[in-house]
Amino acid sequence: MMPIFCAGLAALVQLYVQAINSPGMIPNVQNAWDTFVEIKSFEAIKEAVEIYEAEMASQLKDKLPCDNELLRGSHQIAFENSEGYFMAETAGISTNTTEKYLNKLKV
Repeated sequence: MMPIFCAGLAALVQLYVQAINSPGMIPNVQNAWDTFVEIKSFEAIKEAVEIYEAEMASQLKDKLPCDNELLRGSHQIAFENSEGYFMAETAGISTNTTEKYLNKLKV
């Protein structure tokens, strides 16, 4: 896992170079950063959902049907793991910025 600063800097440079090399485009660091944050957040959400699904499948294997208590407990553990993954992947990005993406994960 590349530190978020290095990944962010690499993305900024790449997007900035693309803008410089595209006729009529004006390089904009803010737009490049916003694009990086959006891409990084959506990738982290996708992977966090996969972690959640795998954890739920593992927790409930051979236990279905089950009662609400077991289901809620399994959900809580799986969600905490997936949320932790998302937070680790987006560490270094302002929490105000990633909060809207975290809310999408919660849904």
